[in-house]
Amino acid sequence: GDGVIHKNNYGIAIQMYEKAVELDPTFALAYAQLSRAHVFMYWIYNDRSEERLAMAKQAVDKAFQLNPNLAEVRMALGNYYYHGLLDYDRALEQLAIALKSQPNSSDILSWIGYIQRRQGNFEQALANIKKASELDPLRAFGLGETFMLLRKYPEAEQSLERTLLLHPDDTGGY
Repeated sequence: GDGVIHKNNYGIAIQMYEKAVELDPTFALAYAQLSRAHVFMYWIYNDRSEERLAMAKQAVDKAFQLNPNLAEVRMALGNYYYHGLLDYDRALEQLAIALKSQPNSSDILSWIGYIQRRQGNFEQALANIKKASELDPLRAFGLGETFMLLRKYPEAEQSLERTLLLHPDDTGGY
């Protein structure tokens, strides 16, 4: 997950994506990823400035202008609404569109689940996060977290043990 990546790597990623769109100004996917990197810097309190959020918005708007049908563009827009604005309804709207073209994306299913969790829709969240972790076992941490919130401790323990087996260096699992 994103939490494992060191925040400095996002600075490098941003430089690389900026270089990519400089070389190809029609590269919608690179704009989408650039937006996600900016939003993540904002989300993890590396840079909570309005400028950082504006850069994320500018990149995702450009991606959307170039290719609104690309699932990754919808994901980036959903991520902007979710992590940038805490606008859960608009985020879910975009992620639902992305999910139509990528129904087995553990990324999209996880995000939908995390947003539903924040909205207090725990059973729905659990179903989506469970499906995401079946598709990608590295998602076991989010599942363990959700089981904990539902006070289903044996299931939480099982999921978190799986996280540690797959990611022994993941401090969240401990």
